[in-house]
Amino acid sequence: MKAWEFHPALVHFPVAFLLGAVALDLFARWKKREALARAATWLLVWGAGAGWLASMAGLVAWKTAPRVYEVNPLMVTHPLVALASVAAFTAIAIVRFRSRSASPSIPKVVAGAAGGLFILLAAYTGGHLVYRGATGVTGRSSSSADSGVSLGSVLGLSRGAPQERLPASARYVGSAQCKSCHLEIYDRWSKTRMANVVRDPKLHPEAMIPDLATANPLVTFGMADIAFIYGSKWKQRYFKKDGDDYYPLPAQWDVTHKVWRPYKVALGTDWWTAHYPDDNLKRPTGPLCDGCHSVNYDVKTKTVTEWNVGCERCHGAGSEHVKEPRSNILNPSRMEAHRANDTCIQCHSQGRPRQGAIDGRTYDWPVGFHMGLKLEEYWELEEHQLGETTFTHFADGTAHKNRMQGNDFVKSQMYLKGITCYDCHDVHGTSISADLRRPGNKLCLGCHAPGAAIGPHEETLALHTHHKPDSPGNECANCHMPKIEQTISDVMVRSHTFNFIPPTLKETAKTPNSCNSCHVDKSPDWALGVLKSWPEFSAWRMSR
Repeated sequence: MKAWEFHPALVHFPVAFLLGAVALDLFARWKKREALARAATWLLVWGAGAGWLASMAGLVAWKTAPRVYEVNPLMVTHPLVALASVAAFTAIAIVRFRSRSASPSIPKVVAGAAGGLFILLAAYTGGHLVYRGATGVTGRSSSSADSGVSLGSVLGLSRGAPQERLPASARYVGSAQCKSCHLEIYDRWSKTRMANVVRDPKLHPEAMIPDLATANPLVTFGMADIAFIYGSKWKQRYFKKDGDDYYPLPAQWDVTHKVWRPYKVALGTDWWTAHYPDDNLKRPTGPLCDGCHSVNYDVKTKTVTEWNVGCERCHGAGSEHVKEPRSNILNPSRMEAHRANDTCIQCHSQGRPRQGAIDGRTYDWPVGFHMGLKLEEYWELEEHQLGETTFTHFADGTAHKNRMQGNDFVKSQMYLKGITCYDCHDVHGTSISADLRRPGNKLCLGCHAPGAAIGPHEETLALHTHHKPDSPGNECANCHMPKIEQTISDVMVRSHTFNFIPPTLKETAKTPNSCNSCHVDKSPDWALGVLKSWPEFSAWRMSR
């Protein structure tokens, strides 16, 4: 039995005793029987004692229970309400026990009823922590907890019906309009890469990572030529303005290796290269980049409401919500799962707009789509035929380039079962890389704890991975999300199919496999031989 499991086992006793005492008091007053009132007093004493015992077990659970969601206001509300109700009933029990008269007076009955309401509220919020917040559950909850704190969220009432549409009158107003009401979230978001992917070096000179004063033959431009800086994590690119368009400059900075590399998308390495000249200065970023790095890019006027991935990119146009804050804004956490995932897939995927060229320009983002619409009506994910290696996919269908998390994810069991991007990521910002809600294995084990029905089925994670507990091989992501998708040079990002890629695929599909992504000095045959020595090895599972 896990440490956190004692609390739900014990908590039923104080709830039963204390609510029973309230009911018995009411019955005693109705029947005017002091014997029943004395019995109610003893139930109060037992209930208060059981309440403190359950509270201590609750504090242990609060510290140790696995959580799918790192931020949940009920994790604070529930223990506060529970402790307040137990303290109140303890006081009532002491007064009642020391009283000479067992007769339940009106003040006593009112105090008991008020305490009963607190007990019910504590039980309600505790139930929502488990059934909606998946706290202490080694399996996926069917719904998610909001991270914003409001009266509705504190009482667990803010989820509401699935949201699909915005008012027709809603217009884009910019993220700054959200700050006054959502200050904590705004402050976190403003420090994320989402909020800072596009920087004007004149306003933010600190955004420039390399030193342009150091000569390099690839760098044929100076700071005066740079209108926008794009990126900061893996690579940094630079764009100049010409008329009302922006164009990529010919060098990019490799952040990992701290070196300059040439930048130009070669012919045949992306579908849109057939529609543009082989010249950076004839490939505007508007149709090829800016739709995903801004809010409300207008293909006619080439203007935006704001640069970067602002609030309205995910929540929709906010003017009506600013005028009257209520349920007139979209919240992906209240949407049906695959509609919610459209929020991220609209940009984190490789595909083509369904409407084709617009005014003679080919676009590489879903023109016309905004939150509240169906992404599949505007965006066609890049097709792949099994057995073919293309500029986007390995032969087995796994992506081999960046910005294809969505292509991978829609083929995964996670997507099929209703998992959403925000179950793992909080794009409002966390202190963890990739804005994960919890670090490393803690995130995965929130659902996939050893012994869970959805696996792994071994008693410990080390028995499942066959690697030492503190080794890289014991990290869930290194087997199920290997870094095999290129972002620049030899810098790779993780796949999002969540499949273990067996060594056999290295030979049959030329797909980098999970084992040799770490054991780079070994061969696929060596890895397959090791796997065959594991008791649970299945040749059929390895043959795909």
